[in-house]
Amino acid sequence: MANTTTINAELFQNLLVQSQIALYENSVARSVATVFDYPTGNGKTVSVPVWAGMSSSKPGEGVAPSASDANTNTKTIALAEHVVYNQVTDFLRDSASEDVISSLANQSGLALAEGLDAELIALFGDSAITQGVGTAGTDNSVNDIMKAAATIRANKYSGPLFAILNPKQAYGIKAAMTATTSYQNSTGVADQIMSQYFVGNLAGVTILEHAGVAVDSSDDAVGCVFAPSAFGIAQRGGVGMETERQAKERATDVVMTVVAGAGIIRPELAVAITGDAAL
Repeated sequence: MANTTTINAELFQNLLVQSQIALYENSVARSVATVFDYPTGNGKTVSVPVWAGMSSSKPGEGVAPSASDANTNTKTIALAEHVVYNQVTDFLRDSASEDVISSLANQSGLALAEGLDAELIALFGDSAITQGVGTAGTDNSVNDIMKAAATIRANKYSGPLFAILNPKQAYGIKAAMTATTSYQNSTGVADQIMSQYFVGNLAGVTILEHAGVAVDSSDDAVGCVFAPSAFGIAQRGGVGMETERQAKERATDVVMTVVAGAGIIRPELAVAITGDAAL
């Protein structure tokens, strides 16, 4: 098989398409946060206006109302390059029994998705999130989720909520929700929890597990319960790809890049959840 630059470039185009699909299908961050598509040529930082809450008034018949204070403040999201670099040798490409390009595309997309997820998860321990439930060294409970949900809804939020926990941290909640004496068990919710890839829904909170939530040296983890508008994911364009032929190595360098970042938009709609992550 000839390996000219032209043929090689066409060969790797499928990699670009498949890796982008893998990124969008596997990124938890893009599914649970507010996504801002940021155009090129507008800098490295995204400025997001956040509106202050307003209230209606009852001025009375014939009385002019006072103007509402409709100020905004700005939250920023810094963009950065997330990069996956591979060198594919001709020998490997032409010798493997599986489709090397397809496998490489899926793995590259997964790596980029994990990079975006890591940006979001890193914000769970940010000092801007001042609300919290749970205690280090203690298993998280159903009550922790419900307290977090109540805290967020007390800030005038009534939409969907998400929780992201380390799988070992989520174990205690799953065990409580599937116990034979639990309400969830008597209503059939326990069966759903046991059969699904995510923990379940509780008090309007979709509970997800993610290995990217770190476990510290004391076997504790800090997850988060939040509204989608609590965090923002900014992304400039889709996945970019560049290839370069390395004739001496009989190989092709493939670099996949996505420009994205995460930031806290409304910290009052997020509650950190700390708990034991030792099984």
